[in-house]
Amino acid sequence: MSLFSKLFGRKKEVEEEKKEIETTRPLVSEGELTILGFLSGKGGCGKSTIAANTTVLLSALYGKVIGIDMDITNATYTNMMFAATPDVLRYDDKISTLDYMVEGAEEYNLYKLEFPADSRYNIQVAKKRDQGVSVKEIYFLPAKKATVSYERNLSALAYMKEDEIKSSLQEIYVNVVNFAKRRGVKYIIFDFPPLRPDQRKVYEGVFTLLEQIPKFILISNFDFASVHGLIAIVSQRYSYIKSRTVAFFINMAVKHQETVTRIRQYIDKLYGEGYTYFIRKDPRWSVTIVPPIILGDPSEGAHADLIYALTKVGILNREVIQKFLEFDPLQVEIL
Repeated sequence: MSLFSKLFGRKKEVEEEKKEIETTRPLVSEGELTILGFLSGKGGCGKSTIAANTTVLLSALYGKVIGIDMDITNATYTNMMFAATPDVLRYDDKISTLDYMVEGAEEYNLYKLEFPADSRYNIQVAKKRDQGVSVKEIYFLPAKKATVSYERNLSALAYMKEDEIKSSLQEIYVNVVNFAKRRGVKYIIFDFPPLRPDQRKVYEGVFTLLEQIPKFILISNFDFASVHGLIAIVSQRYSYIKSRTVAFFINMAVKHQETVTRIRQYIDKLYGEGYTYFIRKDPRWSVTIVPPIILGDPSEGAHADLIYALTKVGILNREVIQKFLEFDPLQVEIL
């Protein structure tokens, strides 16, 4: 085969891949239930922070949300969500009462995190606390026994064989989806461990669940090498994720136009335009162990960037944001 044929053939292959992605990129919601997985290529890029903020936003604006923390070694998502709940959930490792837990094997011991408006545990998303939109019901499956304790904890996966892990996770997925349908939950958020090439055997078992997730948001920090590494891992080991990706969130971004352009052009070339969103570096996102979306004005900084991105990909609704948070998310000044 000539060099021309090789180059022409590869160009045609890339164009066909882009066409396939454009034609198979479905709406985020499947029916009335949206199931969304957050993935990154390494730790420390803010994946769990974005997952926690998204969970809080969805609950404040739409009601019932389920959060599933699959990162069984770090459990940052778990820690952030439980840091905002009553002390009994944070510090009592033996808590398993009906007040805070949805019992029953078919419901897989989901914790029910409630933030009543007349309670000191009320959480709001707004410019001012007394004018905000209160977070409502969040059902949560935590990742680490060190945080909470009950019979069928995700951390038990660390002691199981890969086939057992796959079977157990399939059970979790089916039970959680059925629970969501029975309780009228509209959103399920999965926070997965980083897709690192040096992942341990237990992660291989956890990642078998990726095949069940219909939509993904891929998260990287503001570094071209990190973006390239994440895409390489997805392409080499989990190619089916490509057509299910609804967006790339580039976190901790700064105003460096050369890097912004390079990252955007690279993702555009492989996935098409409209997949890349930058979330700027914001001090509010690095000084708290609770979801930072509850700190300060949601129409500014990283808060606004996240709301803008989630609106553009169809997770949030522009009119709902305007009504309850009193700003237009599509008028945000972005990088």
